[in-house]
Amino acid sequence: MKEDIQSVAKMAKERIKCGYWSQVKTEKLAIMQEIEQVDNEMYEVVASIIESDEIVLNPLTKLMDNSYYNSLSEDGKNRYILELANKYVKLCKEYEKRNKTSVNMG
Repeated sequence: MKEDIQSVAKMAKERIKCGYWSQVKTEKLAIMQEIEQVDNEMYEVVASIIESDEIVLNPLTKLMDNSYYNSLSEDGKNRYILELANKYVKLCKEYEKRNKTSVNMG
């Protein structure tokens, strides 16, 4: 048992020496930047919806990735729509906060 713990500790120490955690940190940062980029792109779409003179009956369709949506199961589609709706509301509130105007979310 003691030898098992020592070998596990040795392996962990080797991972640290080889830069394992810095690689994990770098990968997480890349993922976070990608998510931030997508959020910024979605914010721009939401801002254009709010600022346009046209009436948009279903703003989620403008945010949707149709090919991704079509690849999902029925449960996945429902979850995706709910996530998009939550993101839309969040981005409308962000727009309202940045521009200090009231937004009619439909």
